[in-house]
Amino acid sequence: MRSAQRVFIEKPLIAMVIIRDPTDRFVIVRNPEKPERGWVFPGGMILHTESIEAEAVQHVFEETGILLDPQELASVQRRRREKVDLISLEAIVPTQILNVPLRSGSGHQVRIVSRRKL
Repeated sequence: MRSAQRVFIEKPLIAMVIIRDPTDRFVIVRNPEKPERGWVFPGGMILHTESIEAEAVQHVFEETGILLDPQELASVQRRRREKVDLISLEAIVPTQILNVPLRSGSGHQVRIVSRRKL
């Protein structure tokens, strides 16, 4: 009988999802409960209950109302920091998705901005 392997996570993993359309408009969010963090790309802590992409998509949906396909996310960069690891993912969405009002289920404020306003 084989014993189950335990997976130990050394540091927390934070995912950030860069959502843009073909005209280079980007989605950013701000948590009104933590205004000191300012405007950021949507994302959050990955708990490793599902794939990194699936959990990142859930964070995006909660914060923006945009439903992405986890298989369409591209990994851009992974950075190791002293206390956390950060992963950047990118999703290119059709322009019409960003042309409708976006609503957060978690109370986040949502903005669409051009590249030069990032």
